[in-house]
Amino acid sequence: MSASRTSNRMIFSISLAALAVLGVFWLLWIKPSRDQLQLAEQKGVASIPGYEGFNAKINRKIQLRKATERGDWKQIETALAQGVSIEENIGDCTALMTAAQFGKIEVLQKLLANGAKTETQELYGNTALLFAARYGQNQALEVLLEQGANLQAKNRRELNALDLALVGRHEETYELLKARKLEPNLFQAITANDETQLRKLLAQRADVNAVYVSGNPQAHRQEMSGLHFSVGSSWGGAANSAPIYPAFNHSTPLMGALTLQQWNTAELLLKHGAKVDQADKDGRTALMHLAQNGDMEAVQFLMAHNADVNYQGHTSLTALELAAGSGKMEVVKYLLSQSAQVDDKTFASLKYASKETRTLVEPLLREAQAKNRSKEKK
Repeated sequence: MSASRTSNRMIFSISLAALAVLGVFWLLWIKPSRDQLQLAEQKGVASIPGYEGFNAKINRKIQLRKATERGDWKQIETALAQGVSIEENIGDCTALMTAAQFGKIEVLQKLLANGAKTETQELYGNTALLFAARYGQNQALEVLLEQGANLQAKNRRELNALDLALVGRHEETYELLKARKLEPNLFQAITANDETQLRKLLAQRADVNAVYVSGNPQAHRQEMSGLHFSVGSSWGGAANSAPIYPAFNHSTPLMGALTLQQWNTAELLLKHGAKVDQADKDGRTALMHLAQNGDMEAVQFLMAHNADVNYQGHTSLTALELAAGSGKMEVVKYLLSQSAQVDDKTFASLKYASKETRTLVEPLLREAQAKNRSKEKK
């Protein structure tokens, strides 16, 4: 009898201990933290086990978002009547931002009439006006501006409405913003191929050797990562780490113009003091970048303007070595014809190249090296 009682007590104690361990496990690993719940709310996640009230709240927000996308004002009114705030952040944006993004003008106007704020920002600092610019919703832009939206607004990446219009390649939006007196900078003017604005800026002595760093042309003074989008399929996924101007990221205006094959712009920049061998923050010149990309026409343009074929950046690589490592055979041949130096370091640059690239490039380099040695002996 005593042994049975002892056994039962042991079982009971073990059960209590197991429950305690499970409780700790729940608290530490399973039960979502306040931050996790806040993130779930921000992202519109409504499937957390054991949080029915929370899930219902999120579902009401999702319904508001979907109704706004459809332009269904009655459904929006229902969601607002159920306690969803007009300023709620749903999937990283407010109803006003969603209306601006999808060009739902009637809904946009009614939201504004019901107290929606034009300057509310989402996670990345974008306002409704910046959403409208990104998606080329010109009528939404006009409505927001009439309601006093800040034309000069920038997000946390220091990108303004012009930047975002250029991301979306919305020429009409770019022109609308210009007409509203939002002045394009040098990088924006080149990206838009806006010669009138470019000449105006050059006449004002714009810095033609500044180094652009994703969303901020503050050369070597401010580091910023690439533009991150935040809403819907167009604003997420692979685009999440893409820089705003692929032609300009960590580059100079000359590099950008040549990447975009704007030869007249490049000539104009050089005429106004752009340095053909101006290096970017990584110590690479336009010739080095374009040789690595295999852009033969741009490489020839730079060589015609006396670019230094043997310039070495912080990584001690030359344009030839970058082209060779990337397997750009046409550029390799051309640079060799322009007296590009070949030494042991040049062969070392092929270390990470594919076997096929090494097979094609090495004989060319060895031939050029042998010719150079023959000339030195003479």
